[in-house]
Amino acid sequence: MGFEKQNVEITNPWEEYRSVETEKGSVYTYLADGRTQRFKKVEGKKYEPQDALVFIPNYDRLKQIAPPEINFEGTFGENEVQYNQILLHGIRDKGQKNYIVDQKGRKLETNHAIANTKGPIFLTFGDSQKVDFHIPITNKPRMGFYTYDTRKYQEKGETLREKHMGNKVVKIEKR
Repeated sequence: MGFEKQNVEITNPWEEYRSVETEKGSVYTYLADGRTQRFKKVEGKKYEPQDALVFIPNYDRLKQIAPPEINFEGTFGENEVQYNQILLHGIRDKGQKNYIVDQKGRKLETNHAIANTKGPIFLTFGDSQKVDFHIPITNKPRMGFYTYDTRKYQEKGETLREKHMGNKVVKIEKR
């Protein structure tokens, strides 16, 4: 029950787009291998390339497309500020798990896997035991949508996942 009927366009963004910039000046550059790399202007720092970059709808857009059976304000808050805080809590807090998934719940861990998916994709919020909620996302850059990037990496023989929710997109540069 929820957003499953959303029809979200999936693309090969690294072929069509050069970069995306957020309202705080972070620039996400599409790399030739399908990954992305964030340059955080405030820090003057380039981060490790990320396996996947997707875009989370802003509050108004999500409210527009929410099915009537969802208690929208109970789940996502009464305004953009509350919505942003709910999403950040669900991404940053210890023990919270997020996955990019297809409509059958299969994890999509790379931009290539996302681009080869038929049908809608979602970002899940919850912990290792259950999903509390999910929202429809897209891999096509959209003005006013939030960035979300993630990568898997190895450290001391352990597989870890880095995840980051950025600010709203204010500029999209095509190739």
